[in-house]
Amino acid sequence: MFALLICEISFTFERILWRNALMKCHSCGGKIVAQKVTFGYDHHGDYLLIENVPAEFCVQCGEKTYSPGVTDELIRLAKKRLKPAKTVLVPVFDYASQINGYTEMNLIGMTSL
Repeated sequence: MFALLICEISFTFERILWRNALMKCHSCGGKIVAQKVTFGYDHHGDYLLIENVPAEFCVQCGEKTYSPGVTDELIRLAKKRLKPAKTVLVPVFDYASQINGYTEMNLIGMTSL
């Protein structure tokens, strides 16, 4: 029985290594790593930030994906009235007032500001 458990652990570990070696970002083809991230959500001006969420993270473009189980838990947490671990003050800027008089039409086709 112990040998069977060791075989299962070894097989699972090899499967994880194989999966990680083949993981490529669906957006850019970059390398995917397991990482804890901050999940952010905005619903009509109500903001929710949850830190230390397990995710697969692209080291090239920053794309984050979550497992189905983590996604289900994030949805459940978003529906609850959570007691925050901390509160942060975040400055908010208006895009249009920060681009030095450029209008949206002026920016079409520009490659850099």
